[in-house]
Amino acid sequence: MNRLYRFVLLIVAVVFLFSVTACSLSGGAGKPVETTPGATPEGALPTDSASTLAPPEKRVPIESIEVAGEITTSDAAVPLVYSVSVPKLDDSRARDLNGNYTETQRYYKEDYAPMLAKDSEYISGGVTDVHTLALAYDYQVKYNNGDIVSLLFRESVQVGDLYSEIYSAQTYSLDVGRLLTLHDVIQSEESPYQMAAREIARQIEADRQGENVWGFYSDVDENMIAMYISDYSFYLNDEGKVVLIVNPSFISDCTSGLCEFPLIAE
Repeated sequence: MNRLYRFVLLIVAVVFLFSVTACSLSGGAGKPVETTPGATPEGALPTDSASTLAPPEKRVPIESIEVAGEITTSDAAVPLVYSVSVPKLDDSRARDLNGNYTETQRYYKEDYAPMLAKDSEYISGGVTDVHTLALAYDYQVKYNNGDIVSLLFRESVQVGDLYSEIYSAQTYSLDVGRLLTLHDVIQSEESPYQMAAREIARQIEADRQGENVWGFYSDVDENMIAMYISDYSFYLNDEGKVVLIVNPSFISDCTSGLCEFPLIAE
């Protein structure tokens, strides 16, 4: 990969991250999301799972596989300090999933971290301004009942005074052998993406009317939010309830963490 192409990639994939700021919302009171009972897809949670999935009584053993180090290049004013932590599930049903996490760790260590270190001068606008260069990738176990494991991943990058966080989530059914999607946790006659967007918009509006306003952008509405909803824009919390997530910067300019919206179900 030539230097110009790498520079373009970094502009698109990394510099944009530095515009990212974050917000956190516990969810306002209001009308619950209405769900319509229907046939449950194979491996899906019950229709009213957001309120009835019991707290876990058994758990899959999960080991953290960690790697850390420093990368120094001739272009970087300071070494890049990186740390990458991924889960390893001690369950034969998770073989392919563990393989994916191993590949994720390899990518961050062998591909992404060296590229970030080499091109730090372009990201920062000048190597002399950079006193901190760091990359971290880690995760939290949000739910683990022995059959379903829900994980929240965070990628953070710091170059000098610039800092960003990007989040993603995976909820894996070991019995079925696949990731669960919004279709599995929101059963409705309408699109689960639109329903999720409407609930997020409702909670944002409730926040705007409250005393503790988090600084959501004025143009954020249901249609805008729907553009950022994917199959995996949720995790299960420790009570088995669905929590919708939106990455920072898309809807707010505040800096207090991931935007989280508990799904209220009947």
